[in-house]
Amino acid sequence: MRRLIPAVALLTLACGGPAPDAPPPEAPPADTVTVGERVPFPFATLIETAPVPLLAGGEIGVSAAVCGGCHTDIAAEWQASTHAQAMADGQYLAELAKPNNPRWLCLSCHRPLQAQAAVRQQPGSLLLGAHERSVGALAAKANPGHQPALIHEAITCATCHVRVASDGRGTILGPRGDTTSPHRVTVDRPGLHGVCERCHTPGTGHLTPSFACWFETHGELAAGPQRDRDCVDCHMPTATRPLAAGGPVRTTRRHTWAGGGVPKRFADYSTLLARGWKPGITVQVDRPEAEGAGWRVAITLENTHGGHAVPTGDPERHLRIIARTGSHRWQQHLGQVWDWGDDATGRPARRLTDTRLRPGERRTLVAHLPARPAADVVVEVAHVRLSPENLRHARGATLDAELKALRPQAQAVVAELERHYPTFTWIHRTRWAPGAATPIIVPLAELLAESAQPRALTTLDATLGTGVAATP
Repeated sequence: MRRLIPAVALLTLACGGPAPDAPPPEAPPADTVTVGERVPFPFATLIETAPVPLLAGGEIGVSAAVCGGCHTDIAAEWQASTHAQAMADGQYLAELAKPNNPRWLCLSCHRPLQAQAAVRQQPGSLLLGAHERSVGALAAKANPGHQPALIHEAITCATCHVRVASDGRGTILGPRGDTTSPHRVTVDRPGLHGVCERCHTPGTGHLTPSFACWFETHGELAAGPQRDRDCVDCHMPTATRPLAAGGPVRTTRRHTWAGGGVPKRFADYSTLLARGWKPGITVQVDRPEAEGAGWRVAITLENTHGGHAVPTGDPERHLRIIARTGSHRWQQHLGQVWDWGDDATGRPARRLTDTRLRPGERRTLVAHLPARPAADVVVEVAHVRLSPENLRHARGATLDAELKALRPQAQAVVAELERHYPTFTWIHRTRWAPGAATPIIVPLAELLAESAQPRALTTLDATLGTGVAATP
């Protein structure tokens, strides 16, 4: 799922790894090691949970269906979030289908509970075939607490809110503990506010030469002007309502997690603004100025809302800034470009360029277009999650039985991914008509409605352009 651009591979998903058609490298002799020894980071260990005791006797399970029986509003928000869709994501399924994909490790963030996995995955769990060029495979030690239905909940309520207490029974983590709850509650505000880091900034370094699966979102936040805030402050806005049905009205947090604004399903565009999403950047396009036989167009982008870089996380994500008039277009790419290394030779992956907008950064780009007196000058910005080039690679993935079980018609969905899976969102468009004193700025709601329309691959090529170029 990578496209090579003169010896440079662009990542299709969060993690590096060989292209889907690459043969597995020959493995040197391997020793049996544990998960904790080979991958010494918290995300590699699945989260242990247990049924939660009720104060009046009995206990409750940890599924979202149980939680939603009382926390109805929050459960509805979660159901529409990217977290709830993390195991049905067509792009992710295509990534898992790669021959050399370390599936057990990638699943650690997309279904993080031990109860969601058939095999035990704890620091002392054994790995087979692990060496410096492979993270190996989990030894098949059955998990007696496996609950197969939970896997479809993906990143579910218990991921953040349920842990095992010292008595071996479950407990619900809450931020304040200032209500009368029918179940046990442990107050742990720092734990709840810090849980995002487990997967959104999991570690540093290379697990194999080509496997540098590291997001840097928390580091970007810590280095920026909003360092005193955390993920919850922006991505879980407050709401005044009952925490549970029939309870008192209070200040709670919304569980919508709209993220970067490219949802997992086209239908979810209709609720994106209501769920609190707004672009991380603002864009200003100056009036085109005559320059020789053409136009000079100044485009200023500012990271006004993102406490981290924009885009952040998955290195495949980038901004495409397009200026066009008539049939002529100018285009720039703000994002990361990586050489993803080679496990066969041991060449390590490395980032070649990074042109993303840092927190608070303001940057002006200049587009040069030929003058077309009767044509508008249009500048538009797209947040791209999956480029048309890499979409083509993803469509060719062949899913096995395990992956096909994760969503209805999974293989058909991947084969026509562009019909089911949004790959980009328009976040800005300015139109300067010839001789106009002021521009037309298209409302965000109109851009989202346009983004919600599935496009054929050829249309994606025409819309976004092919290939990318890093801005100096």
